Amino acid sequence: VHDVRISERSMGLLFLNPPYGDLVGDKADTGNRAQGRERHEKLFCRRTFNLLQVGGVLVLVIPFYTLDSELSTLIARHFEQIEVFLSREQAFRQCVLFGVKRRPAHPEASVVARLQAFGKGEDQRDLPEHWPGLPYLVPAPKPGDDFHFTVLRLDARQLEAELDAGLRKASLWPRFDQLMRRSAGDAKPPLRAMTDWHLALALAAGQISGIVTSAAGRRLLIKGRTHKSKDCQVMHETLADGSLFETRVMTDKFVTVIRAIDLTPGPTLGQVVTIT
Repeated sequence: VHDVRISERSMGLLFLNPPYGDLVGDKADTGNRAQGRERHEKLFCRRTFNLLQVGGVLVLVIPFYTLDSELSTLIARHFEQIEVFLSREQAFRQCVLFGVKRRPAHPEASVVARLQAFGKGEDQRDLPEHWPGLPYLVPAPKPGDDFHFTVLRLDARQLEAELDAGLRKASLWPRFDQLMRRSAGDAKPPLRAMTDWHLALALAAGQISGIVTSAAGRRLLIKGRTHKSKDCQVMHETLADGSLFETRVMTDKFVTVIRAIDLTPGPTLGQVVTIT
């Protein structure tokens, strides 16, 4: 349900039987004691209540002891004509709660108190075999509404289906070889010797790398980069009252570093050197 985009206020009936249990193992006890522990039931209620249109019907099946202050207030804020009963099946101490969606409003204290009392095991009634009151009417969907029910996370099978349906033509896969292929031809030397400024730019861009061989036969695998550091200048000034005033000026400094792995056969093979 968390990976699906559903149009808000689009449902006439929400039959919600969420997972039961604590959302996380909070051994540090960082939850709000006044509201209660964070549970899957509350998370699913907050996620799905807005899917009901005004006048829509809620059927909520949860353990009755989860009706603490937070959940009871949330239900009373969004629903009216609320009725709650013990479920016929009590393996998980469940209750069945009915309500009609309304526009969010200040919750009635009496409704919140009644739900909390039910959660504590007080004034509980069994779900009747025959409904004694007026039926809950499920409203029809509003005509002309733009309804969305879209998955947000694709699994491998769905992704393959989307690609086979024509998305592959609009993707970068047909141009993979073109984009990843190295330029043909040998690298050409610069037209003239680079200055220190040009050298720093080339190193910062990672363009200076590869194997170089000196006239004496030494071979190095080099890689250059430029990183930023800060110079700190501290100035002290004695004020008229004798107190000492300190000023620190931080200045950015770009440092170029060339490192190399020695590939020359011999005792220095494999050593990492820094070229300054």
